[in-house]
Amino acid sequence: MFGFGKPWLKRNFKDDTHFYMKVGYIIKHLDKPDKKKVEGKSSFFHQEDWQNKKEQKIHKALDSGKNPSKLDPIRLAIHTKREQFRVGDGISRLRAFKKRKIKKINVELCIGEW
Repeated sequence: MFGFGKPWLKRNFKDDTHFYMKVGYIIKHLDKPDKKKVEGKSSFFHQEDWQNKKEQKIHKALDSGKNPSKLDPIRLAIHTKREQFRVGDGISRLRAFKKRKIKKINVELCIGEW
């Protein structure tokens, strides 16, 4: 069955709908430029340094006991036809959650095309 257990694949939701998704699933289905940023393989050093600083702030918040689901949701866009995501806001949070091996996170999803 198409989209079983993954209601976002049916694409019958309003923009800015919240879902809980697995971090590994999101990273696996990211668009190439966003996947490179999450993996820390960005071609621009100043951009990578900036991402690292933001990521450290998230690590500090998590170290202080903040629940990952209480942080702002990561904003994603799902492609209109493919099972592929683009990150609108939250590359640093996604990197931090991946390093912390946090399994599920809150995602704000909309439908887009690129």
